[in-house]
Amino acid sequence: MLDIKLFRETPELVREALQKRHMDPAPVDEVIKLDDLRR
Repeated sequence: MLDIKLFRETPELVREALQKRHMDPAPVDEVIKLDDLRR
């Protein structure tokens, strides 16, 4: 499980990690958007 704090503070790091695993980084933006709505 990933900490939401990681998404907030370093989204580019999360995107890079997903790309290294050949995964789509688009959900990172969705997670950040949903977190903003929740806050």
